[in-house]
Amino acid sequence: MQDFNQQQQIEFASLWFPGKIDILNFELRNEKDEHISLSWHLTKKEKLQVKESIKLPENIETIRKLKDMLE
Repeated sequence: MQDFNQQQQIEFASLWFPGKIDILNFELRNEKDEHISLSWHLTKKEKLQVKESIKLPENIETIRKLKDMLE
């Protein structure tokens, strides 16, 4: 459902923004036995998982792409 909503928002933005819209995705991996809730109220452990995910190779590459785009 969230993918659908995001795609709809991107399409709407393209109606009023004449430039190119780039999409960058960040990964959040967790083990099967370690679920992260879909709530705004994360536990300390869940917050740490989210914070540590920035070190994933995929996210490091996404940050590099973002830096390149901002230059």
